[in-house]
Amino acid sequence: MYAVCLSGVVELSQESAYLPFTLFLFPSLLINRDFEKNEYELKKALLAEGVSPIENKDNGVVWAGYDSPFVYVNRHNEVWVRVA
Repeated sequence: MYAVCLSGVVELSQESAYLPFTLFLFPSLLINRDFEKNEYELKKALLAEGVSPIENKDNGVVWAGYDSPFVYVNRHNEVWVRVA
């Protein structure tokens, strides 16, 4: 399990029985640039901690948004990055 601190918030990853991922939660509308920014920041933090993200276009990164388009506050989005 990995702990990553971004913007003063500590998020813990869950390891799958098959593929280890780390994740970062953030509130935002479903905008690609927000996912891209948070993916970049998560990868940068992982590298700073000596953890290698797996660069694989098929299953290396997952963007997840859980809220209806009509929800404007307390949104739940995640970026998952597969790690070695």
